[in-house]
Amino acid sequence: MLVVTFASNFDARTFISRFEENRNNDDLKSMRVRPYRTKEEQSKYNKNKKEANDLNNAAKEAGE
Repeated sequence: MLVVTFASNFDARTFISRFEENRNNDDLKSMRVRPYRTKEEQSKYNKNKKEANDLNNAAKEAGE
């Protein structure tokens, strides 16, 4: 695993998007890029993900 740090979130997102654009290259097919989150950021992300999932499920049930 290789960890790369960028000066800003913008630079990191730019790198990830350009990587995905060029992923068809044979040298890059086996590589994966994912954003790194601190424990606090990950717990907030998981909380928001669960809340969004619950709201989506409630909306689906209300619509049916």
